[in-house]
Amino acid sequence: MAMVMSYLKVPRKDLAKRNLQYEDELASVFTLHGWRDNYPDHIVAAMRYYGLFCTYSRRATLGQISDWLSMGRPILLEGLWDPWGTIAVILGLTTDGLVLHLPYLWTSTGPDYSRSGEREIYPISSIARVISLSDPDGLTSIGCYFIHKDY
Repeated sequence: MAMVMSYLKVPRKDLAKRNLQYEDELASVFTLHGWRDNYPDHIVAAMRYYGLFCTYSRRATLGQISDWLSMGRPILLEGLWDPWGTIAVILGLTTDGLVLHLPYLWTSTGPDYSRSGEREIYPISSIARVISLSDPDGLTSIGCYFIHKDY
């Protein structure tokens, strides 16, 4: 979330904390409002708190992802990249896969915390088990947050 806010140049709510990283300010905002960073409704509320348009789709398609990215708008992708669950930023979609920004490199054996995951291309087939969510009806889907500045 902090990466998207930085990319969109979202102004800080608390000017006293403007020297802190967005992550620190977000942590304070989530605590203040009693939000959890792994609840889609709370993530959407946090983005809206900062004046951003944000919708969550539990069943996003690659077509929707491609259309959104073509407008220069960021997407947060939820996934079980590590035991806690981490959100990645989708930066692009190529014939080779999704271009993602993760705080660390993700490999088929799991996270490699010693290496950056910035601007890595991940083939859909290699990350399908990480980004697919199981619905009660047995379907799998991709959970995405579609974000842009609310003009």
